[in-house]
Amino acid sequence: MKELQVDEWKILEGLRSRFLRAEEEIAPYWNSEHELEIYAETLAQRISWKIQSVLSDLKMASWNFAGDSFIDFGCGSGIMSETFLENFEDIQSVHLFDHSRIATEYAKKRLLEKWPKLRVSTYTEPGALPGGHFILGSHFLGELPDKQFSILMSLLELSSGFLIVEAGTKIHSTKLAKLREYFKRSYEIIGPCPHSEKCPMLTQEKHWCHNFAHAPSSVFQDGNWAEFAKRLKIDLRTLPYSFLAMEKNATPQKSQHHIGRARVYKGYVSTLWCTPEGTLEEKDFSKSKDKADFKRFKKDPSSTR
Repeated sequence: MKELQVDEWKILEGLRSRFLRAEEEIAPYWNSEHELEIYAETLAQRISWKIQSVLSDLKMASWNFAGDSFIDFGCGSGIMSETFLENFEDIQSVHLFDHSRIATEYAKKRLLEKWPKLRVSTYTEPGALPGGHFILGSHFLGELPDKQFSILMSLLELSSGFLIVEAGTKIHSTKLAKLREYFKRSYEIIGPCPHSEKCPMLTQEKHWCHNFAHAPSSVFQDGNWAEFAKRLKIDLRTLPYSFLAMEKNATPQKSQHHIGRARVYKGYVSTLWCTPEGTLEEKDFSKSKDKADFKRFKKDPSSTR
């Protein structure tokens, strides 16, 4: 991470404050390309780490994106497109949507710098987006007013599938669970769920579906990232997220999915799993009897499988 100047820290702190308010945004809130540059190299990187964690999980479940194009809904700096393109090589075209023309043009510029042969289209009106494409989106469910949410639902119904990555709160996880219930009639669930039964989390008060990503180890050796964490009061060791991935005519994954973090105790670890039967199951792994699983979850309590 590059060293930021005083005025740049103020911009970053203002963005962070606005995101935490989680208010419905109607008007574009990006003011300049410089603001997007600061965001892209800082806050957006946290989102990229979460998206990469999701994609790694989906790949472990044997899912591979077979399309050659996608829509990035609410693209901002284009970080989700970048992360997706880094994982799948055969994509030929990208459709970027954001209310802000500044954002779509900035995201387009970043993508073409890395993938100069990529075809990139930009949109500031969601109704102009083409149907039939795979849709990507992240951290926008709390910002969409009712009218825009209705347009999103229409786009999702016309899409070949979608991946939505959100914050790891119970509120965001529940919103995704409700989307899952609505769309499972016409889409296969490719993650995180290993089943198509009613989501058991919808009746839970204590638990919700979420996982944790990891920041690259180099982040913790970087003084600028340390200053970032201190100023913005962000724990870079804790990157919770929730997500939903669905696709038409896909092969649903059936391997059980670990939820949240394992709780590590003396002599055993306690875990919570979503099963292929559509139930929640608590499992304890003993240090003496389940050595491999105990060691795995002690080393990485947020392992998804």
